[in-house]
Amino acid sequence: LADIEARYERYRQLTDAMARKQAYHEIDSVSQIAARYFIPNEYDKLMSTIGAQGTNAYTSNDVTCYTEDIPSNEIDNWAKIQSDRFQNMVIRGFHTELEAVYEEYNIYLTDDNDKLWSAIGKKLTPTHPYGTQTTIGTQNHLKNPSITNIKNYFRKWYVPNNMAICMAGDFDPDQVVAIIDKYFGTMQPGQDVSQPIFPAQPVLTSPSDTSIVGQQAAFVCVAWRGEKAASLQSDTLDVISSMLSNGRAGLFDTNLNQPMKVMAAQAFCQTQQDYSSFVLYGVPRQGQTLEEVKELKPKSKYVILKNVYDSISEPTYVSRFTAEDLHLATRQGIIDKHVMAQGGISLENINEIKQFGFGGVVIRGDLWKRFNIHRGYDFKDLIAHFRKLRQITE
Repeated sequence: LADIEARYERYRQLTDAMARKQAYHEIDSVSQIAARYFIPNEYDKLMSTIGAQGTNAYTSNDVTCYTEDIPSNEIDNWAKIQSDRFQNMVIRGFHTELEAVYEEYNIYLTDDNDKLWSAIGKKLTPTHPYGTQTTIGTQNHLKNPSITNIKNYFRKWYVPNNMAICMAGDFDPDQVVAIIDKYFGTMQPGQDVSQPIFPAQPVLTSPSDTSIVGQQAAFVCVAWRGEKAASLQSDTLDVISSMLSNGRAGLFDTNLNQPMKVMAAQAFCQTQQDYSSFVLYGVPRQGQTLEEVKELKPKSKYVILKNVYDSISEPTYVSRFTAEDLHLATRQGIIDKHVMAQGGISLENINEIKQFGFGGVVIRGDLWKRFNIHRGYDFKDLIAHFRKLRQITE
């Protein structure tokens, strides 16, 4: 592992393309040897033995967060594992994980929502890191990784005076605090965990527009810069956003979404450490109607009817049909074995799809949510779920 770390440090200093290619080939060769001592998905397997679910992690503009859903009778084992994890980091499988991050970066480049947030950051906070850089970084960062820098970052920031352990559920608080103190109490505080302070952002005096070009459905977004998350203004904006859209009785819900005047309309407050943003989000009404399906059927072997239910992977893609609409379309012969249902399809609603008379289903989000790009090496659960889907559709 030390040899791999040293090789990466030399590699990132090289500028000649052929020299870099040779150095990376050598890193790959040494990594193959190190892989003999690396157990794929070791952490996930360990957490599975104590019944943990939802094992994941994410990094936002302000925090890095690690999540677990654990049985209340396994808190002691959980704490024992986590305290060792956050005190004794050993970087194994770095070569493989780097490739996974590369893939995530490629997904980021083609995702319109990611491009949207990058554009909003540049407009609202042009000289703050919220606007000058993205969380995932640039391709150049990924091309020049440093295990040494990662270790230095870990030693500086992964310390108790820069961490929070947040737990909720059915447990005895006094017992849990005692367990956490038992396993985390020996951690030494960091010497300098002061947060960087950035210059105040320029006053926004007039609207500023920009456009994002991509492959996803068209949408519009209007954003205002707000104060930091801890401010009274941020709380006020949260209340206002709930008045506008709360999924049931907000002004956007009753006046735009429920009458289907738009595909989707939403308001929310994106709270962050230094600056927040109040955002209005809208998707124009587009896509197929049942009449269009009727017209397409004679020309096609199969027709896909989208947004039958609210999308699982795309929250802005909401259904435009009621159950009554679909039953009527079935009685009228619009929906039959040549029409495939897409949008929000899962094990829970496939039987209803059959009752509507669809000839089949197109499943995306229900499968995609079961695959994690960072640890997606074991496909057994995904394959098992796919078999259940196939069985219920037969």
